[in-house]
Amino acid sequence: MPSQCPTPSQISVASSAAALTNLLQLDNNKILQEEIRRKRVNTSASEQERLLRTELYLIV
Repeated sequence: MPSQCPTPSQISVASSAAALTNLLQLDNNKILQEEIRRKRVNTSASEQERLLRTELYLIV
């Protein structure tokens, strides 16, 4: 039974899809970081710390 190797075209499409997914994830993280920054302005110290940790997690 012959093996099913991906064609160069299939590899290119998969690579492009993966790159687009990564860019969308980065964009979503930036949006979430901005929302967190806005929330930190008028919150308690413990809530600010929690939001900052969440923001740092999104950066990494």
